[in-house]
Amino acid sequence: MATVVTNIGSNTSIDTETPTTCSGSSSPYTVQFGTNPTGVSIGDIAVISDMTMGAEFTFLVTNISGSAYTLTYMSDDSEMGDTSPCDMYNEMFGQASATFKRAY
Repeated sequence: MATVVTNIGSNTSIDTETPTTCSGSSSPYTVQFGTNPTGVSIGDIAVISDMTMGAEFTFLVTNISGSAYTLTYMSDDSEMGDTSPCDMYNEMFGQASATFKRAY
């Protein structure tokens, strides 16, 4: 049996990756990334800043199945509401990256 060890930090960044595909028309979303996130566990959060909406969105990682991550919308700081992680853009109008952090 494998032993899984998760380091509990203080809201520091674990990894940053860019979503490539999302499925689901509302939360929760099944998301795949260009590079599989490293060190991310169920219960961590993904924070995505959308420059076009001027909002920062927070998603909870609720499941990991191979390279598919289930992200459940938690909140945003501009009252934009539930928005797909693949519909968020950086300052160059490319796909915005997700920064994963410990949330527990």
